[in-house]
Amino acid sequence: MVFGFTGYTILSRSSGIGMAIAGQTIAGLGQPTQALTHANMSEIIPRKYRPYARAAVQISVSLASVTALYAGGAMARANPEGFRNFFYFNTAIFFFNAVVFALLYQPSARALQQLSTWAKISTSISVECV
Repeated sequence: MVFGFTGYTILSRSSGIGMAIAGQTIAGLGQPTQALTHANMSEIIPRKYRPYARAAVQISVSLASVTALYAGGAMARANPEGFRNFFYFNTAIFFFNAVVFALLYQPSARALQQLSTWAKISTSISVECV
């Protein structure tokens, strides 16, 4: 998420094609974090409600992708420098997502995460020896 924030900030401030390509490359490194939406949803939501949650996520992603195209086009049409506003908007979205993720996502610890380091080592040694 930090890469997306940084990349879109560079894109919005770009003064040439080289800087724009560099910004898009850095922003592209932040795109795989979108898959966390599906992984986190599957981890947090009870199995009974997962199909509804997946449908809600897919619908919101579809609506967001169409809305982003129209919003970007409208911003660029209204002003030749309007594309910068679109990238500022993306920067704000990535920043908001990073803050929400950092503050609210706290998964429960798994069994091996609750053990001490020595207990983990002894568990792995005893499993490998068997």
